[in-house]
Amino acid sequence: MIVKYRMPKRHLETLKEFTLLSKKQKDIYLKLTDSISPELTKNEIKDLTKLSDEEFDKFFGYLIFIISLYLNFYRFNKPLSIFINEVIMDSAKNHDIKLESEEKVRELIEIVIKMDKNIGILSKSINLSTDNQNIFFDARILTNVRHLFYNDIEKFPNYVLIQHLFRLSYVKNATPKDMFFNLNYAQLLELKDIIDRAIIKENTIKKTYKEKEIITLREVEWYE
Repeated sequence: MIVKYRMPKRHLETLKEFTLLSKKQKDIYLKLTDSISPELTKNEIKDLTKLSDEEFDKFFGYLIFIISLYLNFYRFNKPLSIFINEVIMDSAKNHDIKLESEEKVRELIEIVIKMDKNIGILSKSINLSTDNQNIFFDARILTNVRHLFYNDIEKFPNYVLIQHLFRLSYVKNATPKDMFFNLNYAQLLELKDIIDRAIIKENTIKKTYKEKEIITLREVEWYE
């Protein structure tokens, strides 16, 4: 069975909206996009653009779309003409969305895929960050004190057991899920040592790369 690559409806709607902008407005947004460095946070991007809150929200929506466009093209891994026809145009027909001319779509994508030093790096970092189908979302440790009663339950017990319930929340195929683990004190310390070791390793790597003037990217937390 052949599985066809499809672009989400919301991205197609944004593509249609973007291609309908005036050439001047498109050029402004694309120039701003090209000026963004991959290591910037959302607030740093806002400061860089110097846009009003309303204008920045609009621009940021387009930025998310442009990154998605590059990411879709990167994942599809076929020539541009095939990507336009088999992914964009076929997806638009499937969602009953009428796009501007294929030529305008091609012009936009040709500009976007040339932004490989910023948008390309961003999209690839997102691709790597979400490469595993299980994406960490949250974690909690709930501590319980359990009284161990005697057979004579009217006598208050002299012994208690402390238990820790480790709840790990993650997202799998866009669906939130939970896993639960019972931990004792020794296992808590072991888990802490493992996490501390990973933090030390990351700091060692960052220090080495900083000396070599290689930029270590943060996780892109603002990407939807």
